[in-house]
Amino acid sequence: MIAFLAIGAFQWKIHQKMADFAVYRQASERVLKAEPLYRESDGHFQCKYLPAFAMATIPFAVADVETAKLCWFAMSIGALVLFVRFSARFVPDRRRGLPFLMGIACIFLAKFFVHEIQLGQANLLFGLVVVTAIGALQSELPAAAGVLFGVAVCVKPHGLLFAPWLLASEDRRAVYAFAITSVVVLLAPATLYGLSGNLTLLGDWWHTVSASTAPNLLGDDNISLASMWAKWIGPGRGASLLAGLTAILCLTAIAEAWWHREKINEPAYLEVAALLVLVPVLSPQGWDYVLLLAAPAVILLLDRMPELPRPWQITAWTVFAIMGFFIFDVVGKAIYHRFMALSIISLCAITMVVLLNHVRRLRLA
Repeated sequence: MIAFLAIGAFQWKIHQKMADFAVYRQASERVLKAEPLYRESDGHFQCKYLPAFAMATIPFAVADVETAKLCWFAMSIGALVLFVRFSARFVPDRRRGLPFLMGIACIFLAKFFVHEIQLGQANLLFGLVVVTAIGALQSELPAAAGVLFGVAVCVKPHGLLFAPWLLASEDRRAVYAFAITSVVVLLAPATLYGLSGNLTLLGDWWHTVSASTAPNLLGDDNISLASMWAKWIGPGRGASLLAGLTAILCLTAIAEAWWHREKINEPAYLEVAALLVLVPVLSPQGWDYVLLLAAPAVILLLDRMPELPRPWQITAWTVFAIMGFFIFDVVGKAIYHRFMALSIISLCAITMVVLLNHVRRLRLA
């Protein structure tokens, strides 16, 4: 049924879009010719991924455009199915059945999944790699988990967010495997560009990411902490300072959850789920649909919901409803613009981190 619906959606609408996939394909074509990847002339659709990701997507540049689109779309659908399934399957000491957890999570996260696939983005692949790493840790395969977290860095630089957590939490084998894989990811383009050329690429990547941050801060779909404070008090040093302080508070909540992990069976799931929630809000260019990475957090909260105190249950359901059902096509342009200007979705993400912290305090996960 999923395959049938996916093929229909692709033929009807999606194959005409996938703007972000076009960015990956263009970057891969440039890699094949050892050309510069990061160009201001690309405008809004500048490549903002590490050079290694452009190398990894070379097969999609070799195929013709329509075939490449179809293959990327099929991979995205597969990643979606596995991401949601693994997120439910790897919940430690699961109380509820997989169909319930997967179905309810998909209802609340559907709008993010749809937007992701329409754009041809890579967040589902990133999430799948990270959740698979959790499964590797649960299977006592720390080296494999470390490699997977390193691969996540290749897909999205946000994977570096897991480095401090790995260093503090896991077997040295996981840390070493992560470090080696990350170094390989950073150095791999040197095989085509040479060492100095690769360093130039990395410098250009950093310049592109940092230079394109400010123009996107006030966009409706930006839910980062930097955007939240810029929308509230205006862009500037004050907003940047408050965004940094808010980020520290969110990370402190996760650190506190980590501090109480000693009596928890499989504590990694909750901690990684919380870090995934923070990915779109810590990145200055965190678009709302990247909140699809909250799937493990949503599923864990759904599984433990009956054991939470009533006020916390109401809070969780409210957050899920706001994230899932506040849609542009339903509420209209004016209301949607005002809603996003207030950064309500950003507050929902922060609240989810607080909810996960409370679950750990109650020793539920």
